Amino acid sequence: MLRSIMIAAVLIIQASTAILPTCAAGPDIRFAAATKAYNSRDYKTAVQRFEVIVHAEQQNEKARYYLGLSYKALGQNSLAQQQFMWISEHGFDRTCITYARQQMALMKNPVARAARPKPVVATQFSGSQSGGSQSFASQSSSSSQNATAQAPQKKNLGRCKVIFFETSWCHYCHEFAPQFEEARRKYQNKMDFQQMDAEHDGASLAQRYGIHSYPRLVYLDGSGKLLYNEGRGEFQDRIKELTGQ
Repeated sequence: MLRSIMIAAVLIIQASTAILPTCAAGPDIRFAAATKAYNSRDYKTAVQRFEVIVHAEQQNEKARYYLGLSYKALGQNSLAQQQFMWISEHGFDRTCITYARQQMALMKNPVARAARPKPVVATQFSGSQSGGSQSFASQSSSSSQNATAQAPQKKNLGRCKVIFFETSWCHYCHEFAPQFEEARRKYQNKMDFQQMDAEHDGASLAQRYGIHSYPRLVYLDGSGKLLYNEGRGEFQDRIKELTGQ
């Protein structure tokens, strides 16, 4: 009886071990396989593989960006737009955010939509392939010039203000709140900080500024004029810009 139990246990262990190579493929391996399909222009396979990565790693901006590019190459613009919008709203890497916004701008151009663009080779970016804090390649000089051109003039801004719109159910809002509070303590003598629930006390303001995703940050100059209405990705740089740091 004891021998039968031991044999059964050994068989179970062997069976479990046998399936590990298939089930436990690491994130780097998955990403490499997905980018290989993308660079080979096998976009359907690339979509399937990047979707698996994004499902497992919700914060993987790099995988989301290439998933968006793969959707776009297949002509699935609405799905591509969702990925680029997520990066724009929730991303942390400024370069990734810039690239995503460039893609959204291109998709709004009828001429750009009509001609399927040559895909960007996935290896143009550097950094970790497995999610977390990816480091993307530097922006092109033209992108930097465009970003500078869109920045508000620093003169005569007065005492600026930032409004942080959140909701009670927003996970990303809870993640961002300590960062906002830290900036408030550090720069409260140079600009105003306000935190509002977009579904309660801040509902009317949220409607006024067209807030539909969270967290959302609205930056105003001293006269109340709108400067920026964007996600959290560029928060630190905006604060430094508006406080002259």
